[in-house]
Amino acid sequence: MVSVGRAGIVRKRGVARRCIDTVAVRSFRGPRGLADADLNLQTLRIAMKTLLRAIVTLGCVAAAIGVLFIPLPHAVELPTRIVTVMPIARPRTVVFDYVTTPTHWPAWHPSSLSVTGATDHSLAIGEQTTEAFRVAGRRGQVLWTVVERDRPARWTIDGTIDGRPAGTVSYALTPDANGTQFERTFIYRSPTLWFALLNAALLRAKIQAESDEAVARLKRVLEAQ
Repeated sequence: MVSVGRAGIVRKRGVARRCIDTVAVRSFRGPRGLADADLNLQTLRIAMKTLLRAIVTLGCVAAAIGVLFIPLPHAVELPTRIVTVMPIARPRTVVFDYVTTPTHWPAWHPSSLSVTGATDHSLAIGEQTTEAFRVAGRRGQVLWTVVERDRPARWTIDGTIDGRPAGTVSYALTPDANGTQFERTFIYRSPTLWFALLNAALLRAKIQAESDEAVARLKRVLEAQ
Protein backbone atom coordinates (compact mmCIF):
# COMPACT_ATOMS: atom_id res chain seq x y z
CA MET A 1 0.00 0.00 0.00
CA VAL A 2 2.86 2.30 0.80
CA SER A 3 4.56 1.65 -2.56
CA VAL A 4 1.34 2.28 -4.43
CA GLY A 5 0.89 5.53 -2.55
CA ARG A 6 4.37 6.65 -3.41
CA ALA A 7 3.85 5.81 -7.07
CA GLY A 8 0.67 7.87 -7.09
CA ILE A 9 2.52 10.74 -5.51
CA VAL A 10 5.24 10.50 -8.17
CA ARG A 11 2.69 10.47 -10.96
CA LYS A 12 0.92 13.50 -9.48
CA ARG A 13 4.22 15.32 -9.21
CA GLY A 14 4.92 14.53 -12.91
CA VAL A 15 1.54 15.89 -13.96
CA ALA A 16 2.08 18.99 -11.88
CA ARG A 17 5.47 19.61 -13.47
CA ARG A 18 4.01 19.24 -16.95
CA CYS A 19 1.27 21.75 -16.11
CA ILE A 20 3.84 24.16 -14.73
CA ASP A 21 5.95 23.75 -17.88
CA THR A 22 2.91 24.34 -20.12
CA VAL A 23 1.99 27.50 -18.22
CA ALA A 24 5.57 28.67 -18.40
CA VAL A 25 5.70 28.09 -22.17
CA ARG A 26 2.40 29.88 -22.66
CA SER A 27 3.62 32.72 -20.47
CA PHE A 28 6.77 32.92 -22.57
CA ARG A 29 4.88 32.90 -25.87
CA GLY A 30 2.27 35.43 -24.80
CA PRO A 31 4.30 38.65 -25.17
CA ARG A 32 5.69 37.42 -28.48
CA GLY A 33 2.19 36.83 -29.77
CA LEU A 34 1.18 40.30 -28.67
CA ALA A 35 4.28 41.74 -30.37
CA ASP A 36 3.37 39.94 -33.61
CA ALA A 37 -0.15 41.31 -33.41
CA ASP A 38 1.15 44.84 -32.84
CA LEU A 39 3.48 44.46 -35.82
CA ASN A 40 0.65 43.28 -38.07
CA LEU A 41 -1.50 46.20 -36.93
CA GLN A 42 1.28 48.69 -37.68
CA THR A 43 1.80 47.13 -41.12
CA LEU A 44 -1.94 47.43 -41.81
CA ARG A 45 -1.96 51.07 -40.73
CA ILE A 46 1.02 51.86 -43.00
CA ALA A 47 -0.69 50.12 -45.92
CA MET A 48 -3.91 52.08 -45.30
CA LYS A 49 -2.00 55.39 -45.15
CA THR A 50 -0.17 54.55 -48.39
CA LEU A 51 -3.45 53.67 -50.09
CA LEU A 52 -5.06 56.89 -48.85
CA ARG A 53 -2.14 58.95 -50.13
CA ALA A 54 -2.41 57.24 -53.53
CA ILE A 55 -6.14 57.94 -53.71
CA VAL A 56 -5.63 61.60 -52.77
CA THR A 57 -2.80 61.94 -55.32
CA LEU A 58 -4.90 60.41 -58.09
CA GLY A 59 -7.78 62.70 -57.16
CA CYS A 60 -5.53 65.77 -57.35
CA VAL A 61 -4.13 64.67 -60.71
CA ALA A 62 -7.63 64.06 -62.10
CA ALA A 63 -8.78 67.47 -60.84
CA ALA A 64 -5.74 69.17 -62.38
CA ILE A 65 -6.37 67.47 -65.74
CA GLY A 66 -10.02 68.50 -65.57
CA VAL A 67 -9.05 72.12 -64.96
CA LEU A 68 -6.88 72.08 -68.10
CA PHE A 69 -9.94 71.38 -70.26
CA ILE A 70 -12.39 73.82 -68.64
CA PRO A 71 -13.25 76.65 -71.10
CA LEU A 72 -11.54 79.87 -70.08
CA PRO A 73 -13.74 82.92 -69.43
CA HIS A 74 -13.74 85.54 -72.18
CA ALA A 75 -12.05 87.97 -69.79
CA VAL A 76 -8.97 85.71 -69.91
CA GLU A 77 -7.77 86.28 -73.44
CA LEU A 78 -4.34 84.60 -73.62
CA PRO A 79 -4.01 85.84 -77.22
CA THR A 80 -1.43 84.72 -79.76
CA ARG A 81 -0.32 87.11 -82.47
CA ILE A 82 1.13 85.75 -85.72
CA VAL A 83 2.68 88.43 -87.94
CA THR A 84 4.32 88.06 -91.34
CA VAL A 85 5.67 90.98 -93.39
CA MET A 86 6.73 90.76 -97.03
CA PRO A 87 7.59 93.28 -99.77
CA ILE A 88 5.64 92.61 -102.96
CA ALA A 89 6.60 94.32 -106.21
CA ARG A 90 3.05 95.12 -107.22
CA PRO A 91 0.78 98.16 -106.68
CA ARG A 92 -1.26 98.25 -103.47
CA THR A 93 -4.59 98.14 -105.29
CA VAL A 94 -3.58 94.97 -107.15
CA VAL A 95 -2.41 93.25 -103.96
CA PHE A 96 -5.46 94.39 -101.97
CA ASP A 97 -8.02 93.23 -104.55
CA TYR A 98 -6.31 89.86 -104.89
CA VAL A 99 -5.95 88.97 -101.18
CA THR A 100 -9.46 90.17 -100.28
CA THR A 101 -11.08 87.91 -102.92
CA PRO A 102 -11.61 84.54 -101.18
CA THR A 103 -11.55 82.43 -104.35
CA HIS A 104 -7.80 83.16 -104.53
CA TRP A 105 -7.00 81.97 -100.99
CA PRO A 106 -6.34 78.27 -101.78
CA ALA A 107 -3.89 79.37 -104.49
CA TRP A 108 -1.53 81.02 -102.03
CA HIS A 109 -2.34 79.90 -98.49
CA PRO A 110 -1.41 76.25 -97.68
CA SER A 111 -4.00 76.07 -94.89
CA SER A 112 -6.91 77.07 -97.16
CA LEU A 113 -8.54 74.01 -98.74
CA SER A 114 -11.68 75.53 -100.27
CA VAL A 115 -14.08 78.47 -99.93
CA THR A 116 -17.84 78.85 -100.37
CA GLY A 117 -20.29 81.73 -100.15
CA ALA A 118 -19.20 85.17 -101.32
CA THR A 119 -15.92 84.30 -103.02
CA ASP A 120 -15.59 85.87 -106.49
CA HIS A 121 -14.94 89.51 -105.57
CA SER A 122 -13.18 91.70 -103.02
CA LEU A 123 -15.47 91.45 -100.00
CA ALA A 124 -17.06 94.51 -98.39
CA ILE A 125 -17.90 95.02 -94.72
CA GLY A 126 -20.54 92.54 -93.55
CA GLU A 127 -19.99 90.01 -96.33
CA GLN A 128 -19.20 86.43 -95.34
CA THR A 129 -17.42 83.40 -96.72
CA THR A 130 -16.89 79.88 -95.35
CA GLU A 131 -13.43 78.37 -95.55
CA ALA A 132 -12.42 74.74 -95.14
CA PHE A 133 -8.98 74.74 -93.52
CA ARG A 134 -6.15 72.60 -92.24
CA VAL A 135 -4.11 74.51 -89.63
CA ALA A 136 -1.26 72.78 -87.77
CA GLY A 137 -2.71 69.44 -88.86
CA ARG A 138 -6.24 70.24 -87.67
CA ARG A 139 -9.12 70.31 -90.17
CA GLY A 140 -12.31 72.31 -89.84
CA GLN A 141 -14.55 75.02 -91.25
CA VAL A 142 -14.53 78.68 -90.29
CA LEU A 143 -17.04 81.39 -91.14
CA TRP A 144 -15.30 84.69 -91.91
CA THR A 145 -17.07 88.07 -91.71
CA VAL A 146 -15.53 91.29 -92.99
CA VAL A 147 -15.39 93.84 -90.16
CA GLU A 148 -13.01 96.43 -91.63
CA ARG A 149 -12.25 97.62 -95.16
CA ASP A 150 -10.13 100.58 -96.20
CA ARG A 151 -9.03 99.99 -99.80
CA PRO A 152 -6.13 99.70 -100.49
CA ALA A 153 -4.68 100.14 -96.98
CA ARG A 154 -6.38 97.68 -94.61
CA TRP A 155 -8.83 94.77 -94.46
CA THR A 156 -9.95 92.68 -91.45
CA ILE A 157 -12.09 89.58 -91.02
CA ASP A 158 -13.36 87.88 -87.86
CA GLY A 159 -13.79 84.10 -87.80
CA THR A 160 -16.16 81.81 -85.91
CA ILE A 161 -16.23 78.02 -85.64
CA ASP A 162 -19.57 76.57 -84.56
CA GLY A 163 -20.54 80.01 -83.27
CA ARG A 164 -17.39 80.44 -81.15
CA PRO A 165 -14.69 83.05 -81.88
CA ALA A 166 -11.89 81.50 -83.93
CA GLY A 167 -9.58 84.43 -84.57
CA THR A 168 -9.03 87.61 -86.55
CA VAL A 169 -7.04 88.09 -89.76
CA SER A 170 -5.88 91.54 -90.85
CA TYR A 171 -4.05 92.72 -93.96
CA ALA A 172 -2.16 96.01 -93.83
CA LEU A 173 -0.68 97.42 -97.04
CA THR A 174 1.74 100.36 -97.17
CA PRO A 175 3.47 101.75 -100.27
CA ASP A 176 7.21 101.35 -100.72
CA ALA A 177 9.74 102.11 -103.46
CA ASN A 178 9.13 98.80 -105.26
CA GLY A 179 5.39 98.48 -104.77
CA THR A 180 3.77 97.26 -101.53
CA GLN A 181 4.83 96.32 -98.03
CA PHE A 182 2.31 93.60 -97.14
CA GLU A 183 1.66 92.63 -93.51
CA ARG A 184 -0.57 89.73 -92.51
CA THR A 185 -1.64 89.43 -88.85
CA PHE A 186 -3.52 86.49 -87.37
CA ILE A 187 -4.71 86.81 -83.75
CA TYR A 188 -6.33 83.91 -81.91
CA ARG A 189 -7.07 83.13 -78.27
CA SER A 190 -6.63 79.96 -76.25
CA PRO A 191 -10.02 78.47 -75.31
CA THR A 192 -8.54 76.27 -72.54
CA LEU A 193 -5.37 76.02 -70.48
CA TRP A 194 -4.54 72.79 -72.29
CA PHE A 195 -4.72 74.60 -75.64
CA ALA A 196 -2.53 77.39 -74.22
CA LEU A 197 0.14 74.85 -73.18
CA LEU A 198 -0.07 73.01 -76.50
CA ASN A 199 0.05 76.30 -78.36
CA ALA A 200 3.17 77.44 -76.54
CA ALA A 201 4.91 74.08 -77.02
CA LEU A 202 3.93 73.29 -80.61
CA LEU A 203 1.06 75.03 -82.38
CA ARG A 204 2.34 78.61 -82.45
CA ALA A 205 5.53 77.70 -84.29
CA LYS A 206 3.61 75.64 -86.86
CA ILE A 207 1.05 78.39 -87.48
CA GLN A 208 3.83 80.97 -87.85
CA ALA A 209 5.60 78.76 -90.37
CA GLU A 210 2.37 78.29 -92.34
CA SER A 211 1.75 82.05 -92.39
CA ASP A 212 5.30 82.75 -93.57
CA GLU A 213 4.96 80.16 -96.34
CA ALA A 214 1.59 81.60 -97.39
CA VAL A 215 2.86 85.16 -97.76
CA ALA A 216 5.94 83.94 -99.63
CA ARG A 217 3.61 82.11 -102.05
CA LEU A 218 1.49 85.25 -102.38
CA LYS A 219 4.57 87.21 -103.38
CA ARG A 220 5.50 84.65 -106.04
CA VAL A 221 1.97 84.45 -107.44
CA LEU A 222 1.47 88.21 -107.71
CA GLU A 223 4.92 89.03 -109.02
CA ALA A 224 4.53 86.35 -111.69
CA GLN A 225 1.41 88.06 -113.08
